[in-house]
Amino acid sequence: MKRICTALLALLLLLGGAHAEEDIFAATIVTPTPTAGVGSIGLAISEYTYAVLTNDTLGVRFSYPSHWIQTPGRRTICYEEPVGEGDIPARMAVSVKQLDDRADGDELTRQLSSFVSAIFTQFDRYEIGNLITDVPFMGKTAYSTVYRGYKGDQVIRGTAIMASVGTKIYAFHFSCDADDYDAMTTVMEYLRSHVEANNS
Repeated sequence: MKRICTALLALLLLLGGAHAEEDIFAATIVTPTPTAGVGSIGLAISEYTYAVLTNDTLGVRFSYPSHWIQTPGRRTICYEEPVGEGDIPARMAVSVKQLDDRADGDELTRQLSSFVSAIFTQFDRYEIGNLITDVPFMGKTAYSTVYRGYKGDQVIRGTAIMASVGTKIYAFHFSCDADDYDAMTTVMEYLRSHVEANNS
């Protein structure tokens, strides 16, 4: 317990600027039946189909909603929900970072802090939830946190998850309009559970 509290304190100190407000993420998220449509263009969640992407360069394989649009990066592959003008798209991103050695708990905390700090640069302000150190991801025990980001009158809610596999760090990021987050949780969980290392 002391280690978890220390890790959480380190995460908050490294992130600096998080508002010291009541933790709005403490309550358990109840996943509703996925029937609501999200966005003005997107399919109803119950109609989603998924495709698989394998990237040999990054050494990763994962599923994504087949109607989402890819926006690739150097170490990150992102897919974004197509929505109408002014709507907030749901987004998923998978990032891979090669380290010199295997990451221990302290290194994983540092890497997650750096990852979410980069995410927060797009917001005017943000609120961060608790650091969770026992999330299953890629067959490992991963570190995770949830957040709310504010940009103008937009409110985005997201989850960042990170695991160490060999000498690589794999990160998964999912975000969407805060009002759609509960409905999209089933999609996020499906995507998260279909990320795997590809060392072929």
